[in-house]
Amino acid sequence: MRVDHISISAVVLVLGLALPSSAQIATEPQAAAIEGAVAAYLRPREQGKAIAIDIRVGLNRNQMEARPSVRNTALAAALGGSAVLGDTIYICRTRRPSDCTLKNVQTLFAFGVPRVTGGSATVDVRRFDLTTFRRQPVARMEVRFTLSLQNGAWSVIRMEVMSQT
Repeated sequence: MRVDHISISAVVLVLGLALPSSAQIATEPQAAAIEGAVAAYLRPREQGKAIAIDIRVGLNRNQMEARPSVRNTALAAALGGSAVLGDTIYICRTRRPSDCTLKNVQTLFAFGVPRVTGGSATVDVRRFDLTTFRRQPVARMEVRFTLSLQNGAWSVIRMEVMSQT
């Protein structure tokens, strides 16, 4: 007997159960709370470093948009860093990794757009760290944080490295 997605969906709807919804872009209050929870998770691991956060959101340079200044200020304070335009801190003279550097900071964080599905959320974060390697003075890592909403507060439940160089 063949059961396909359409018939399963129909059965679920007939029973009155909700189908899983696709992730939605977080509302402004949700985004602020999600970013704050990720910052609280990261801060103990970043003590003593000069940190900056990009004032834009998005993971693709072609799809970046400004984060509201109130959120920038809160996120920078939560991480113990400063809010900057990422392109003024992460500088590459050419397309070669050996020609890139971070200016005046050890770590730059660039947060993606938080997405919410019911009581869970994800946000992708790119981080750039100074290294001691001449051939690649800046390491890059893309991390996906998964959060859970418990008792009205977001908390990180998983951190997954998506890519790194």
